[in-house]
Amino acid sequence: MLLLTPCVAFAKDMRVFDYAGLFLPDEVAQLEMQIADASSATGYDFVVLTSDDVGGKSSIAYADDFYDEGGFGTGEDYSGLLYFIDMDNRVPTISTCGEMIDIITDARLETLLDIAYDHLVEGEYAESAKAVIEKAVSYAKSGAPEGQYRVDEETGEALTRPKKKLTIGEIFIALAAGTGLFFLLRVCLKASYSIDGNRIHYDPYQNGTCDIKRREDRYLRSHVIHRRRDPPPSSGGSSHSSGRTSTVHRSSSGRSHGGGSGRKF
Repeated sequence: MLLLTPCVAFAKDMRVFDYAGLFLPDEVAQLEMQIADASSATGYDFVVLTSDDVGGKSSIAYADDFYDEGGFGTGEDYSGLLYFIDMDNRVPTISTCGEMIDIITDARLETLLDIAYDHLVEGEYAESAKAVIEKAVSYAKSGAPEGQYRVDEETGEALTRPKKKLTIGEIFIALAAGTGLFFLLRVCLKASYSIDGNRIHYDPYQNGTCDIKRREDRYLRSHVIHRRRDPPPSSGGSSHSSGRTSTVHRSSSGRSHGGGSGRKF
């Protein structure tokens, strides 16, 4: 039992699953080390998967289910990314979950899939995984882009509001401006309630009166403003045309995922 314990612990920590037999043993070891460093640096989970039989599923459905059933991800929202080399359909696929959905926007997803494709067409399977993980880590460190929001794949409707970020400089400027305005108003109010240096106390509850004798509503004019409405995001989610949107779909378990598949290699 003592001899078997380390083996079980190692299996639970595995993040490279080469069921298609595309990687050499040393390449698997390198990928495991890279993923461990990536998770430590970002706080998100990363998984690499290969298979030559998806059992009739679509590539993205297979990747989503493998991620969910494997119990991968960090935090309550299972944040992470899975890179899948689908040798059955011969397409690279990326599945995201949790905070990684917001970080890997449709535009960033397209970049990752292009990186994967460039290596896959040359038969450089391990290099494709390394390049995708490396680029995904850089995105994770920079965070979700400003104005990012989620879009439902089926309806094309926005699921979240655009995210806006304030820089440290903007925060300090706002605080300084607010503090300065507060003290300026305070000085002006003090000066307005003093005559020749003598302060006057005015009680609005005793001295203030309000006597409304006549009320009349008059129609003056109407003014209509026409504004152009931006077209809604496309519902397909495959074009990845926007730098701010993250197209979201549901896996068979009901969990929200982002991602998609790239070009055939």
